[in-house]
Amino acid sequence: MKLSEIPLVLLSILALPAGPASAQIVLYSYDFTTGSGPLNGVAVDTSGATGAQHTQYGTVSGETWTADALFRADGTYDANPASGNIRDSATLSFTPKDGYIYTLSVTTNFDNDAVTGNGLGWHAAGFFATNNWTGDPLGNGDGLSVWGLTQGSGGQQLFFDPNGGTTDAGKVTGTFDTTAPTTLTFVLDTTGGAGNWSAQYYVSGSLERTVSDLDAVEIESVGIGALYAAAGTAAFQSFSLSVDAVETPSPRITSFSSLGGGIWEVTLADGGAAASFEFRSSTTLDFSPGTLVTPLSQANPGTDPGDVDASGDFVTTDTNGDATVRMTLTGSPKDFVRAVSLP
Repeated sequence: MKLSEIPLVLLSILALPAGPASAQIVLYSYDFTTGSGPLNGVAVDTSGATGAQHTQYGTVSGETWTADALFRADGTYDANPASGNIRDSATLSFTPKDGYIYTLSVTTNFDNDAVTGNGLGWHAAGFFATNNWTGDPLGNGDGLSVWGLTQGSGGQQLFFDPNGGTTDAGKVTGTFDTTAPTTLTFVLDTTGGAGNWSAQYYVSGSLERTVSDLDAVEIESVGIGALYAAAGTAAFQSFSLSVDAVETPSPRITSFSSLGGGIWEVTLADGGAAASFEFRSSTTLDFSPGTLVTPLSQANPGTDPGDVDASGDFVTTDTNGDATVRMTLTGSPKDFVRAVSLP
């Protein structure tokens, strides 16, 4: 080995591990400050995630509200001219994927003087079994999956039931402030796989109920609802859906060797099963984003650990989290190399 190649080897080892992903990714966010026009068709903020991440986590980049005509973009709503109240919902497309933890958080306040109909006023939030559903937020199972209700008149009552509605099993006991804004938070855990999802229901930060082993739950959208609440100062104040990002594996280099002519063979370990990595190089430690090292290759495809994509741009580890690749590095007299995980 030539002396000039030694810095290349050492610096390649030090720079290779990729850092962890951010702890949480905001998929949908809306603060109800876009004016008093109709909510239907108004875009939510989806910039917290890339297009690939929206696909990965089951949301839609650039998504807009599908809402009944009574809902306003500022979080208020109009009364139905025929009945004098509202009994409708507003939704966004959402199909949760196995293996993640999602958090829905909705803050709402009530104006008890604006309650009509049967004397009860409700705000609701949660997940729908049907995409673009704008039906009855009381529901009792009709189109609802994981759902919470807050009653703002006559002393606040709260319900959390996988099938919606106001069943005794879903009623949350306790005393809640009827004058302050209420934040309904749902933590949907799909890490158990199909048939083993679970959900937790928080009221203004306090855990009130947990439902485990959610079998055959169908979710195609997420949203809000209002029931028996006439026009007034009552309003939804904020809405967000986020996901806990999976920690990015940090592989180790377990072997490296120069094959001459600037060709190097690198073996990764502990990268996580079926995890994909590309390699970036820089002669100055500037990985923003650095130069993509391509094409990657293998001496014995099908036998060497891991699989190099047909494009030669990245490698996917085997079930043990290992991969062996060859690459050409042209930096002189040194070249820094970093493995970067792909979504």
